[in-house]
Amino acid sequence: MINPSQNAAKEEILIGSDRDNFKLCDELANEAKSLSFRSSTYTKFYKISGFVKIIFNDDKIMYLSCPDCRKKVIEELGMWKCEYCNKTH
Repeated sequence: MINPSQNAAKEEILIGSDRDNFKLCDELANEAKSLSFRSSTYTKFYKISGFVKIIFNDDKIMYLSCPDCRKKVIEELGMWKCEYCNKTH
């Protein structure tokens, strides 16, 4: 179900675009659910566009990993140690 704030956001996005071909992802999902009951061989493709609004600077995005088991390694005495497979690199 679409709340009024989503409709306002949709109207904001639609300025200068084709209103007939624009749908929210929630609307597509609901449409797909209703069409799946009619025909199991029905196929439809969608193009979904978007943009990145913000990128967080977080240390958890990436980390050094063991080349053997791909688990996180820790620095120990100037070398990298994998606590999972107990190897030093």
